[in-house]
Amino acid sequence: MLLQEGEKSSSDLLFFRLPFSVLQEGPASKRVKMKWHSYFLSILSAAAFANALIGHEQCVSFTSGANAGFPIVSGGNAAPIYISASDSPSVHRALKDFVSDIGKVSGKTPQIFNTTSFAGLKPKSKPIIVGTVAALKPILGNSTADTIQGLEGKWESYVGKVVKNPLPGVPEAYVLLGSDRRAVIYGLYELSEQSGVSPWYWWADVPIQKHSSIFASTCQHGSPSVKYRGIFINDEQPAIQSWAQEKFTNGTGQPFNHQFYEHLINQYMKEGAIRARPYESLFTMGMRGDGDLPLQADINIGILEDIVAHQRTTLSEVFNTTDLSTVPQVWTLYQEVQGYYEKGMKVPDDITLLWSDDNWGNIRRFPLESERNRKGGAGIYYHFDFVGGPRCHKWAQTTQLEKVYEQMGLAYARGADRIWIVNVGDIKPYEYATEFFINLGYNATRWNQNTIKDFVTTWATREFSQPSKSPIIADIIANATRFNARRKPEFWNATTYSLIDYRESENWLNEWSATLDASTAIYNSLSSAAKIAYFELVHHTVRSSSNLANIYVNAGRNNLYASQARISTNDLADLVEKLFEADYDIENQYHTMLDGKWNHMMDQTHIGYYYWQQPMANTMPA
Repeated sequence: MLLQEGEKSSSDLLFFRLPFSVLQEGPASKRVKMKWHSYFLSILSAAAFANALIGHEQCVSFTSGANAGFPIVSGGNAAPIYISASDSPSVHRALKDFVSDIGKVSGKTPQIFNTTSFAGLKPKSKPIIVGTVAALKPILGNSTADTIQGLEGKWESYVGKVVKNPLPGVPEAYVLLGSDRRAVIYGLYELSEQSGVSPWYWWADVPIQKHSSIFASTCQHGSPSVKYRGIFINDEQPAIQSWAQEKFTNGTGQPFNHQFYEHLINQYMKEGAIRARPYESLFTMGMRGDGDLPLQADINIGILEDIVAHQRTTLSEVFNTTDLSTVPQVWTLYQEVQGYYEKGMKVPDDITLLWSDDNWGNIRRFPLESERNRKGGAGIYYHFDFVGGPRCHKWAQTTQLEKVYEQMGLAYARGADRIWIVNVGDIKPYEYATEFFINLGYNATRWNQNTIKDFVTTWATREFSQPSKSPIIADIIANATRFNARRKPEFWNATTYSLIDYRESENWLNEWSATLDASTAIYNSLSSAAKIAYFELVHHTVRSSSNLANIYVNAGRNNLYASQARISTNDLADLVEKLFEADYDIENQYHTMLDGKWNHMMDQTHIGYYYWQQPMANTMPA
C-alpha cells in the first residue's frame, strides 16, 4: 500500500477539503470536486455565520469597522492575490479554489497574480500574499522575519495576518505563510470555511452562505496533534462503486479505472515505488493473503520478515539510501497481523506500527510504554464501516462520537500519534463522524467528553444556518446513533427487542417515533436548498432506520399474533408490506434528488441478512 501526495494538474485530482489524507483501494480519481483537503493522496495498492474549522479560533468577519480586519472583499471590490510562480502546484490549486469560494460567497472573485518577480509591484488595493516559507522567504523583507523564523522546520503550521510594508511599494498586505505546502492549503481552506463554504458543500450539497463583505484577522494553527491523518474509502459494491460506474464510465466499464482514479494499480512494488519517488509518500509493509484473508495457517513468521526485508531492499534501491528512516513506512496490525507481531515478528524500528480496532470501534491494543520510543512511532486504523464476520455493517450511520473520542483519546494519550486512518466505507452517510475524527486528529486537546455536543451543534449551525435549532439537531443525531449503536441495523430481526417483556419493542419504536417527529419538524422548517443537505446528513438516517425498526417489530408481532390466532394478523402483514415499500421510497428519494446526483449511493442492502455477507437483495421478513 502506498500513500502519495501528487503534484498533478488540477483536473486530475481527487480533492478533499479537511486537514487530512485520502486513502483508497486504488489510485485517486480525476477531480470530482470533493471539497475538503489535506494531501492529494492515493493508495497505489490493493489495500449567516462565520464558522471556524470547528473548534478553531474565529478569524473572519462580515461587518466593516475599526476592528474588522483585512478586507478580502469590501465596497464591491476584492483584494488582489499574489503567489510565486515557483510555489507548489498544490498551493496554486488550492488558491484557485479559494478565489472561487470567495466569488461564490460575495459575488466578487479576487484576481490571482502568478508572478515570477515581486519587485516593483503596485497593486491598486491592499493585496493578499500567499505561499510557503520556501517560496516567500527570499522575497519578503524583515517585516515577516519573526513569522518565518517561527514557521521554519515546523510541520503543517501556518500564520495569516496583516503585515505592514511587506514589499517595497506595498504599505500593507494580508500575508498567509505556511511552513510547507499543506500548511498553506489548510490556511486557505480555513478562510474559505469561515467565509461561508462548508467542507461538505459538494459532498452533501450544503448551501453556501452569502456575504457582501469579508474581512480576515490573524488566523493561525501550529503543527497538528497527529502527523498523518487520513480516510480509507472502502469502495465496496453496491453503493459507491455503482455510483462511480454511472458517473465516470457512463455505465459501460469498470468504475475504478483511469477515468475515476489518477493512477491504475497493476504493477508490483518496485514500479510503484519508482512512480512514487517524486512525491511525499507512506509505504505500507508486509503482506496479507488473497481476498483480504490471512496467509496460510502455518505461515512462518520468518517468511514475513523476509518479505519486509525484501520490500525495504526495494525502497533502498529506488530511493538510493541506506537510511530508510527518511522513507516513511507503516505496518498495519490488522486482525491476524497483530498476532504475528505478538508472536515475536521483528519489525524495523523506523516502521510505524498501525494498531487497529476490532472492526466495531474498540481498539484492540495500544502501544506499551516500552514501544513508545520507536523511531517510527505508532498510529491507529479505525472503522466506521466494516465488511466481514460476524456480519457486515455498512448501511447506516451507527458511529457515536462519544465512542470515537474515548477510543482515539486513549490512543493519543498512549502515544499513537503518528498516523490516524479511519475506514469510511462509501463516505456517505458518515460525513459528520468523519469530520470529527479528522478534527480530533488535527487538535486532539480541543475536545473532551463534556464538549462533544458543542462540536455537533456548531457543525449543525454551519451546515443549516439555524442556530436556535442546532441543539435539537444535536439531540436527534445523538439519539439516532445511540439507537443504531445498541445493535447495528444489519443485526436486527423480528425478535431483537422483546414483544412480550418490559415493553422493549414498544419503547424502542416510541424512541424512534419521537426522534423522527423532531427530525421531520426540522426538515419541514428549512429552505428547499437546506432540506437537501439535511436529508443527506441527518434525516435519511433517521427516517430509514426508524422505518426499518418498524418493519422488524411489526413482522415479529405478525408472527406472534398468528400463533395466537388473532384477527389482526393480516393487518400486520399488510403494514409490513407497506413499510417494506417505504424503505425503497426513502432510498429512491435519495437517488432521484438533484437530478440523480447521488444515484446508487444508498444501494446498500440491509434487510434479510442470514450470514456475515450482505444479502443480494433486500427481502421482506417473513
